[in-house]
Amino acid sequence: MANKPEDKIQSVLFLPDNPERKSEGGLRTQGYFKHNHADKPLISVITVVFNGAEHLEQTINSVIGQTYDNVEYIIIDGGSTDNTLEIIKKYEGQIDYWVSEPDGGIYDAMNKGTGLATGEWVNFMNAGDWFMRNDTINSIFRNNIKSDLVYGDHEIRYSTLNKSVKAKSVLEIFKGMPFCHQSMLILNRLQLTNPYQYKKYKVAADF
Repeated sequence: MANKPEDKIQSVLFLPDNPERKSEGGLRTQGYFKHNHADKPLISVITVVFNGAEHLEQTINSVIGQTYDNVEYIIIDGGSTDNTLEIIKKYEGQIDYWVSEPDGGIYDAMNKGTGLATGEWVNFMNAGDWFMRNDTINSIFRNNIKSDLVYGDHEIRYSTLNKSVKAKSVLEIFKGMPFCHQSMLILNRLQLTNPYQYKKYKVAADF
């Protein structure tokens, strides 16, 4: 089922049938759909996961715990064989759409998520990532955003490393990644027309 042609964002609400699909679900499959509003744009948050049960629940709680009240949540699972699906189904009533099927890797899955997003803005918060605060999105969109891209600092946390990373100007991209995709909100129409080139750049398509 596709959005109406007059919609600004040409996305799809459901993926085509796939014989390798394990399962799908979420609010859309029950007939519930969210919408953009002039005074409160719909923000699509996409989580990509594959056998990420250990960290997925933290990510989900970070997204559904946002105080901004017009968030569309999409989870793209690559056909996990651990208990990732059990965790997703636990929160099915707070996820707009989720699907579990084989894909071509993280960037293919991120492109797939973009194609399903109906929000004006898109953010990728993949398994193991989380928002630093529950009012992160609200603090951004309480302002009238006039840019095509909003980004900020991020923090790297491992068992042996805890490091804050300051975002740099996009003009410095020749020096390296100026920010990470988790700390970025981009207009969906731009993400759709500039997908991750995962077949050409298998390791660093996000760069």
